[in-house]
Formats: sequence, C-alpha cells, structure tokens
Amino acid sequence: MTAHPQPPPRLSRGQALLLHPASPWAVLTIALALSLWFWRTSVATNDRITEERFQRYVAEASQRITLRMQEHEQILRGAVGLILSSDDVTRQEWRDFFQALNLKEHYPGILALGYTVMLKAEERAAYEKQVRQEGFPDFAISPRGDRPVYSSIHLIEPFSERNQRAFGYDMYSDPTRRAAMELARDRNSAALTSRVTLVQEDGHDIQAGTVLYMPVYRPGQPLETTAQRRQALLGFVYSPFRMGDLMTDILGHWGRELDFEIYDGAPFSEANRLYATRSGITDSSGIRRTQVTLALPMREWTLRFQSTPAFEAELEQHSSLIILATGGTISLLLLQLLRSLAREVRQQQGNQAALAQEHRRLASIARLRDAYIRGHDGHTIFALVLTEILDLSNSQFGYITELSYRPDGEPVQRFLALSDIAWDEASRQQYAGAAAGRMQFVGLNGLYAAAIDSGAAVIANDPAHHPRHNDRIPAGHPPMQAFLGLPIFRDGRIVGSVGLANRPGGYDQALADYLQPVVDSCSQLIDALKDQQALQESENQLRQLCNSLQQLIWTATPDTRCDFLSRQWEEYTGRPASEQLGRAWMAQIHPEDQGRLNAAWESCIARGENLRIDLRIRRHDGQYRWFDTRASALKDREGKLIRWIGSNTDVQVEREMMAALSEARRIISQGQRLGHFASWAADLKQGRWFIPDFTPIVDWPPGEYNCAQLLQLAHAEDVANLQQAWREAEAGTAPFDIKCRIRHRGELRWVHLTAEFERTPEGKAERAAGVARDITREVAAEEQIRQFNDSLERRVKERTAELAAANHELEGFAYAVSHDLRAPLRAITGFSQALLEDYGDKLEGEAREFLDEIIRGGRHLGELIDGLLTLSRCTRGELRREPVDISALAEAMAREIRSHQRGAHFTLEVEPGIQVHGDPAMLEVVMRNLMENAWKYSAHQKAPHIRVYADSITADTVAWCVADNGAGFDMNYANKLFKPFQRLHRQSEFAGTGIGLATVQRIIHRHGGDITASSAVNQGAVFRITLPT
Repeated sequence: MTAHPQPPPRLSRGQALLLHPASPWAVLTIALALSLWFWRTSVATNDRITEERFQRYVAEASQRITLRMQEHEQILRGAVGLILSSDDVTRQEWRDFFQALNLKEHYPGILALGYTVMLKAEERAAYEKQVRQEGFPDFAISPRGDRPVYSSIHLIEPFSERNQRAFGYDMYSDPTRRAAMELARDRNSAALTSRVTLVQEDGHDIQAGTVLYMPVYRPGQPLETTAQRRQALLGFVYSPFRMGDLMTDILGHWGRELDFEIYDGAPFSEANRLYATRSGITDSSGIRRTQVTLALPMREWTLRFQSTPAFEAELEQHSSLIILATGGTISLLLLQLLRSLAREVRQQQGNQAALAQEHRRLASIARLRDAYIRGHDGHTIFALVLTEILDLSNSQFGYITELSYRPDGEPVQRFLALSDIAWDEASRQQYAGAAAGRMQFVGLNGLYAAAIDSGAAVIANDPAHHPRHNDRIPAGHPPMQAFLGLPIFRDGRIVGSVGLANRPGGYDQALADYLQPVVDSCSQLIDALKDQQALQESENQLRQLCNSLQQLIWTATPDTRCDFLSRQWEEYTGRPASEQLGRAWMAQIHPEDQGRLNAAWESCIARGENLRIDLRIRRHDGQYRWFDTRASALKDREGKLIRWIGSNTDVQVEREMMAALSEARRIISQGQRLGHFASWAADLKQGRWFIPDFTPIVDWPPGEYNCAQLLQLAHAEDVANLQQAWREAEAGTAPFDIKCRIRHRGELRWVHLTAEFERTPEGKAERAAGVARDITREVAAEEQIRQFNDSLERRVKERTAELAAANHELEGFAYAVSHDLRAPLRAITGFSQALLEDYGDKLEGEAREFLDEIIRGGRHLGELIDGLLTLSRCTRGELRREPVDISALAEAMAREIRSHQRGAHFTLEVEPGIQVHGDPAMLEVVMRNLMENAWKYSAHQKAPHIRVYADSITADTVAWCVADNGAGFDMNYANKLFKPFQRLHRQSEFAGTGIGLATVQRIIHRHGGDITASSAVNQGAVFRITLPT
C-alpha cells in the first residue's frame, strides 16, 4: 500500500536553536546519540517482529499437522462404521467407499486405506483357502511361519501395484506394529506406530513411515474391560503414511523459510526421526530454535524448528538500510537532522501501521478458522471470507469464484460468494443464484478472468481502459472505478480467484501481497467445500445402501430422536418416514417392550456402550414380529456421542426355531432318560471327554473326564477290546461300535458304545461324538429269547414230526376216499343207471322217482369226493411261483364253461394284462370255481354278465375282482361263505357242494394273499382277491 507523506511540521523554538553556530557540534552529538537509540529500537522491533513471525509459523505448522491427523482418524472411524454396518464387507463395497471419499484428491498423503483381520492359528488355512477362492490363487499370509495369532491385510485400496505388496501382510508379526495394534485394541482408540519402513516401499525414494490403527470390535459385545475388548476384537482399519509425502500434502510450499524435523518422542536420533526438511536442523545455521510436542493418537511427536538465514535476513536487511541511511544522513548532512528524524518517525509509524495491519489480517484468518471449526456450511463461510477481504482492503464490493472444467475441457468459474449490490428484481434473482452456487461464467475472457488466466495479481485502477476489459456492465450496476483480481492457488495450481472493486485511491501490489495469505485460505475452504459435497454424496450413497439392505436401518441424535428411517422401515410399518421421526417411531414398538428399550438405551448412554436388544415391532397389518435391534454409538475425537446408527433384523423365524429347538432338546433329554442312553463328545487333541448328562448310565456328574477315568468303569476283561476298537476307529480302519460291561454300584451292566469322528483334510481324527446306551435289559431279554428259541426249536421239531404223521394219515385218507369209496359209489351209480336204461319204462310212480334220486345222490356224492380231494391237495405239495396271466385264464375258463354247459349264454368283460405270481395249477382252480359260481348264480338273469378287472396294483400287491349280476347273497351270512359244506342257497335253487369257495380261500391264503366278498340280494356279487407280487 502506498504511504502518503504528511506535510512538514512547522519549526518550533527548539528547532530554531539548531541554527546557532555552536549547534552543529551539539547536533552531531545529539544525532550520534539518537542514531544509537534508534538503531537499538529498530533492532529490538525487528527482532520482536521476526520472533512473532517465527512463532506464528511454528504454531500454524503444528496446527496443520494436528488437524490433518484428526481428519485421518475420522476417516478411519467412518471405515469402522462401514465394517459394522454389514455382516461381510465385500472388496467392491470397500472400493466404492474409498472412491466416494476421493482421498487421492483431498488427502494425497494417505498411501492406502485398509482393513486387517485377526486370526487364530487354526483359522489360518481356512482363511487362505477362502481368499484364494475369491480370485487370488497364490494368496498366502506373509511372512510365513507358525505363530499363535495372525493378522492379514484383507482389504486395501487403492489396489495398486505398490499396495499389492501389503496384501496378506501380517502386521501383527512386526513388534513395532504389534505394539500400536495392542495399544489401540486395549484402549479402544486410534493409535500410531513409531517409525517403520512400509512394505509398500519399492527401493526408490524410501521414506520413514508410520501406521494409524483403529480397532474394530464385534457388534453388541461388552467393551468395559481390557479382557472384554481383546475377546471382542475382529480386526483393525488402518492407514499407512510415507512421512515425506504426508508432510508435502499437509504443508505444501508453506514454511520454506524454516527448517524443521519431526521425531517420534525423544531422544533425537536418526532411528526415531520421522521427517526432516532438506537442510534439517544443524548447530551452525539459524539463531531461532524451538520444539513443540504434539499429542497424537497414543504417540507424541516432537517438532524441532530452526530459522534459516533467509528468514533472519528478511527484516535485518531492511534494518541495515535504515541504519545506513540514518548514519549517512548524520555524517554527510547533519544539517538535515530534523528531516532525518522526521523520516525515522514516519518510518516507525509505518512499521506500526504495518504491524496493525498484520494483526488485522491474523484476526481475520482466526475468525475464518473459527467459523470453519464451528461447522458452518460452505456458502456461509465464503460469504464471511469475502466480507473479511472487503474490510481488509476497504473495497466496496467483490466476489470469490471456484475454477472447474467441463467434460470438453472448457474452464468454468462458479461463484462461491458475491457482494449484494442488487439494484432491481432481475439482479436480486441473479444474486440469489450466485449465493446458492448456481451462477457461473464459462471461459476465461474479460477482466474478471484475467487473474486466473495470468496466474498473477491483476491491478486495474482504470478498468475502462484495461486491455482485458470487455465485460459488459449492465445498466444499474454500480460503476467500477478500480479492480483487483487475485488468483487462488492450491499445491501450485489455480483453483479459483478473488475479485475486488472500488477501493478509494485504487489498488497496488503491496495490497495484493498483503491480502494473499487470506486469499490462500480460500483454497483450503474450496477443498473443504468439496469434501463437504463428497461427504453429502457419501451420505446419500449410504442412504441408498441402507435402503437396499433387508434390515430396517435408522439413525438418531444422541438423545435418541430419530432423524432417518430407511425405505424398508416405511414398507414394514406402512407409514411414511416423515410421520415417524423424532419420538414418533416409538409408537411402532410393542408397549411391553418400550420400557425395556428406554432403560437399555439410558444404560448404554451412561456407559458409552453400543445397544443390543430384542423387541417387537408392529407391522403394517398390525402383527408384531421380533427384531434383533442394534445401535452403534458414533463419537467425535473427544469421545463425545454425536449420533446413533441402528438396524433391526427380523428374528421372528429364528425365535420360533429356537423355541422348537429348545423343545426338541427337552424331548431328546427326556428320550435319553427313557431310552437309558447318554451322549458325549471328545477333543482328541486335548484328550478330554465331555459328558453333559451321564445319569442314564452311571451316577457321575456332568463334566469333563480323561480316558483313564472312563476306563475305570469298564470290566477288566473288556478293557483291551475297548482300547483296540478305539485305536482302529481313530485310525479310520473300522467304525467304533462295541458292546462291553461296566461296573455300577457293585453290579455289572452292559452298554453299547458308538461314535463318529471329525477329521482333518489329511484324515487325522480331531474330535469325536458318540452315544453310550444301557443294554442290560436287552442282553437279558436276548438271553431269554435264546433260551425260548431253543425250546421253540425243540417244539417245532416235535410239531413237525406230528404234522408229518398227520399228513401221512391224510394222504392215506385221501387214497382211501379216492379208491375205497369211489369203487362202491361207481357200482351204485352204474347199476342205477343200467336199471334206469333197461327197466325205466317199466317203473311207475314213486319207483321211478326213487331211482332218479339214487342217481342224483350218487353224482352229488361223487362231486363231494372230488371237492374233498381238491381241498386236501391244495394244502399239500410244493407251491411253485410263476407269472400267471389272470386275464387269459379268465377267458379260458369262460370258453370251458360255454363248451361244457349247454345253453350257457353270458357276456364276459375281462380287463387285459392282469399279471400275478403264483402256482399256475392252483390259480386255475381258483378261477374255475369263481367263474363257475359267477355263471351259476347269474344264469337266471335275462342278460347274465361276468366282469374280471384289476382293482389295485402296487409295488407290493396285485388285487383283482370277479363280479356278476346274479342272485347275490345276504351279507349278514357272509361269515359262512368260505367254510366247507356251508351254503347260502338251497340245493334246489342252485346246485353245489359248499367246498369250492373254501378251496379258493385256502389256495389264496397259502399264497400269502386274501379274498373278500361283497354283495346284496339280487344285486350280484363281487369277489376281491389280493396276492403279493
């Protein structure tokens, strides 16, 4: 800024005295004394200003590092939230989360964002197999070797060639990293490592590194004690940093006037030095030194600062010129002493004014930082920035723009802040659009874009005649009398501009330089605004993710007032989310569960824990269903609760299944007691057997036992067999299935032992599960059965001998009937027939009737003898089973009836393909009797009809029926139907012997089948035969 000289003061009486002849010597003496005083004052003032600048640089560097590490910690906390919001975060979800944060653009100092899982030794092989199946066939945890606990970098982005070196790395195997991981785990906080060399280093430009960890615990687990935190640990989210890249990102080109180093604590040695500028700290350079200790997550960094010669010389050179000018003036122009003194006074006044201006500038920056820290939105902050710059520059109006590029590469300036100089409705609407971030200029034409185009301050104190002035000023716009354009830089690139207008007296380069630090703060705010927009986009993506999950997702303020409900919640409850925000959502909770929920939430808030509770939520149809409700407490850097993120998972089916499982366990336990058996499990590696309930076998309490204790129960004679059977089963050469004796309360009991084994992929048995069943009663019963079988076998032999004798006698009787009875019967019927033929015409009246009766009786007796012989034969002889076509047999019997019975006219309906297995001769007897009976009892009908059809055919049996439309019978007498010599009709009505159906039944029974009949008088009859296949 140009200083305007004040008019020379009027000479005072003292000044007039200087014209006295003796005055020069006095003036010389006074001048030397005053010169010395002013020199010392100037040196002190310059030293104080330099010290203030030095301390300001130190404070700002410390603040930048602290704020940046806090931001990194918040990024890790967001990653923890992502891990906890899903049962299994996929690599694509992790990549989407990383890209949404846009860390490469906003925080290039972060080398990677990763997630490492913790594994037990026995889980390592399964984990490596799982990762290989995901498309990494050569995956293995490194370094190799056997350790009780492993960690593995499971997720890491960006998945670049450098970061792929870390994929699968066991950070827990490194003592330095392990110390930070255990500290984070035990304290439930972020933790930094001391100096490490990152595995991502490729041998070029190797830098000191450090890693920031944040623990991830299983949701719903208590975390009050260190032991509980260790038990609940799932893994860590982390970020590795190359310190050189990190400091370049944080500080950029700032602070080149100073040298500084960063150490991990003390002492200051190369082993714990994390970063140093090019020159570093030496004893030979710089006169100002200080050190600052930064309290970072579980670490302390010591920052050592030292001024450079250029920094010290910036004001010293100016002071030397002042002193030189003053001394030369005193020496050469003592007579100009008063003018020199006036110039010195004016110079001092200028310095004081500059210092006041510096304080104004620092106050402005402080106010802007305070507004940013308070969380004002971006447009409000930029409006405040513009107000501060206008105040510092005494300008009338101005603007702040952000530079971006369209897809075609065309530059665009979007207004972030604009002075309200609206003069009509159109300009007011235009201002409203600019305030909302909708107003923009395309291209870099005109005076407004000159600073961006040139990359330097543009000063136009006569804008109308400036070469770049081609901007048309609308009517009503205040006239622009002077203009200053300043570019906004970020890491060496232009990201926007600031434009100011109408400062009284115009603008100069000094003012531009003075405003530049404030303007530079806009670059950080632009990045912060982009971060805010990215965060908003991330929140929108998170909401979309919540709406895509099956669970009911919600968020709430620290006082449990709901401020977000997912689409699934709306669909489940049948009510818009807007009607359920605040406390209104509690109306969906079952009245009996609301008190439990409030009490549980108050307890979690008091203890700083996460919430987990089962409760019932009303569905849109009025039905209540059980949900597993979980809520994670999100906290800020100071541990203050800032938000609840919760989910509700429908567990109605699981609860019903658990109830059924509990009932099943009760039934199994009851069954074990009733069935006298006990189950057990064995850990073969530990040599321990666990028996939950041994009381059905012996009176031993539930618990763990070793092999020696169990063998004490066995009978001494059975121990060797038991051990041999167990060794064979454990080796896999034979199943474990053995019966042995045990001692219980002085008596022997028999038990049946069986077991199954779980084996490693190599076939080695690791665990076993089995059953011990008390079979003492079964063994005793088997002994009784054996004795009974022996007795039965003797009786069967005796009975068989008796039956053989009876069969022999029956065969003799049949022979007698066949020969001894048939001979005299033939004589009777033969002579009666001869008498009838020779003397029939001479017999009269009753004589002829008596002779006919003798002939009929002889024939009937012959039929009885034939029936008895058939009935006798069907129960003896060998039964041959062959395929028999019942359909063909029925048709053959019909032909036989028609050929032997004159006038036998009937219709026959036979279902083809009825196949059975049986004795062909015997089944022919069956069909002959059934078909002859069907014809006999339906012969008096006008249209006799006989039907043979299949009733049912299964894998085990074949059933067929013979039906007629004849006389039928009364079912009240059906019990006599299959008894020998029992008839349901008189002989005069239907001839017969009463043996045919008895014979049929015995044949069917001998085949293992059955025969039944159904009928009604004058409604015909149906005979159903069933034979096994």
